Amino acid sequence: MEITSQTPKFFTTFEIAKLLGVDMGTVIDWCQQEKLPAFKTPGGHRRINPKDLLTFLERFKMPIPPTLSQIACLKCLIVDDQPEIRRMVAHVIKSIDPNVDIHQAQDGFEAGAKAFEVLPSLVVLDIGLPGVNGFNVCKRIRSDARFKQTKILAITGHDTAETKKRIIEAGADDYLPKPFDNKDLKERLLKLLG
Repeated sequence: MEITSQTPKFFTTFEIAKLLGVDMGTVIDWCQQEKLPAFKTPGGHRRINPKDLLTFLERFKMPIPPTLSQIACLKCLIVDDQPEIRRMVAHVIKSIDPNVDIHQAQDGFEAGAKAFEVLPSLVVLDIGLPGVNGFNVCKRIRSDARFKQTKILAITGHDTAETKKRIIEAGADDYLPKPFDNKDLKERLLKLLG
């Protein structure tokens, strides 16, 4: 979703305190502790990007005020060691929602780090990753309560009954064997995103 004219370009600490019903000193503390990203104007006043505030609220499981819900957008993490697969998946996701916030990782280690940084709503995860494999990444995501609502579509070039069973046991919501075409991928994604 787009930022509308009613959404400020940047919030002040006072505006955030009023919006969340907390003391302004609390907001300043969050900024000083680097929990809430902020920059300072030449006059020394803090300013916070609405998207950074939204990410902060999601990260700490705080309610999202209606003023911010309009800028909430789908966040997707695409994990595959093949750049052409990542590009194809990104293209299909953008065809579903042009405003989606897409992040990419090429291996299991990078996937874990980005998942905890971004807190995506959707993960498209290749199981056959170098290093930390996709089964372990899937299990790690599923073991964290912050990802309770996250949908995981596992993709793999090893299409066997055993692989499918392991993927579902690891916590994936659905499974798509490679090679796949854009139509198959889009159908699976639409089903997951409901």
